[in-house]
Amino acid sequence: MSAAFASTSALTSTSTSRARFDAAARGRGGRRASASATPRASRRREASLVAAAALDGGGFGGFGGDDDDGARRWRDDDDDPDHDGASRKFNAWMKLFAGAVALNWTTHEVIAWNDRPAHDAPDDDAWSRKRVSIVVPARNESKAIGRLLKQLRRALEPEAAEIIVSVGDSVDDTAAIAAAHGAIVVTGAKGRGNQMNAGARIATGDYVLFLHADTTPPADVVDVIRRQLRDQKTVVGGFVSLIETKSRTFWAMSYHNVVKTTYCAVISRPFGYLRGFRILFGDQAMFCRLDDFNAVGGFDGSLPIMEDADLCVRMHVKGRGRYRGRVKLLDRVVTTSGRRIEQLGNFKATCIHVLIACSWNFGVGPEKLRKLFDWCYRDVR
Repeated sequence: MSAAFASTSALTSTSTSRARFDAAARGRGGRRASASATPRASRRREASLVAAAALDGGGFGGFGGDDDDGARRWRDDDDDPDHDGASRKFNAWMKLFAGAVALNWTTHEVIAWNDRPAHDAPDDDAWSRKRVSIVVPARNESKAIGRLLKQLRRALEPEAAEIIVSVGDSVDDTAAIAAAHGAIVVTGAKGRGNQMNAGARIATGDYVLFLHADTTPPADVVDVIRRQLRDQKTVVGGFVSLIETKSRTFWAMSYHNVVKTTYCAVISRPFGYLRGFRILFGDQAMFCRLDDFNAVGGFDGSLPIMEDADLCVRMHVKGRGRYRGRVKLLDRVVTTSGRRIEQLGNFKATCIHVLIACSWNFGVGPEKLRKLFDWCYRDVR
């Protein structure tokens, strides 16, 4: 029954289409009508009838439907809840992505604007005559100190005003070797912070560079420090630390050193990060103005580790005049020994660094930090 009804609908639709075609042919004139009498025109006419029937919603052999059925199908597609849900999710993710890109761009633009340099006298060349003192904390570093001092004496251009080696309570030949190479030797209490404080107390330069005994600076380090500290906003600066041994370079750890300068600052003081706060570490060869260093009381000698990060916090908070202090990681490289990482391995060393940094950030006291430090590290000198 339904097949017969469908066939009847198809024939009716076809007849309707044929009537429309004949009326259109009569309206176009005799020349078009006579041309349609040829066999080729007849085939084209039949094809047009079939197309017209399909457009009218008809079909053959019981397939197809009327215009209302086609419109209903389109409406059903538009009202598909799964389709609408997928579209909404896609739009939401695109908005989230666009918002994240805009926020990232805005944040970097604000930081760049806030960190623009402030030179008191841009045309004054007094900065080029500033004296730079180098303080080297070297406890039981007899194997490394001679090589470092030899390089500092021969390679630096311009030269440093003085090189001070603070040996703490060393029991080896570090002090004798340092004196033989012309360095000023000072003894003091145990602990890297105490050693650097002892060296800074006798320094006579305008600026001071704290350089570990197993770290080698670039030849123009004095000029780099002078140029950076022309900016009155900068309170502490440091270099990218490339960690290496005689046999390999620890690229992953070196990159992590760069990244943690930023993410440690974001975790520790997110609003300070927007105002120029970063966290530098000792193997990045930190430098600052000597008067700024003395104004905050120097390093915290009670800390067995993370004394460098603690100094960054205090100098950032104190700032310079009307400026909140900026802590800068320069786009220059120092090389430092990977002897400890070579012993521990990349993964274990990274976990230890993160553990100690998090412990300090969440307020673990000096004694517990010391126990953690002694548990994690063995003396590799």
